Amino acid sequence: MHLDKELHLLAVNNFNTSLRFDPYFPFTYYHRGRAWAMLGQYITAFSDFDEAIRLKSDSVSAYFERGVWKGELGQFTSDAMIMNSCINHISF
Repeated sequence: MHLDKELHLLAVNNFNTSLRFDPYFPFTYYHRGRAWAMLGQYITAFSDFDEAIRLKSDSVSAYFERGVWKGELGQFTSDAMIMNSCINHISF
C-alpha cells in the first residue's frame, strides 16, 4: 500500500475516534473530509464537508474544499455556487 494512502487511512481512523468523543466538532469533519477526498472517496468527503458546514455555517474552509473537490468531478455549476457561498462567508 502506498504510504500516502496508509497515512490518510490512519487519519480517517483517528478522526473517527475523535468523533466518538465529540460528534459536534466541525473541524474533525472538515479534516476527515479532506482525508476521504485524498483517498478518492468523494461522496463520503462531501458528507463530512456538509456536516462541518451544518455545525459551523461560516466554515469557509469546508465550503472551499467541497467546491474544489466537486470541481475535480466536473461539477462546475455546483462548484461555482459553492465558491460563491464561500466568498459570501468571508469577513474582512
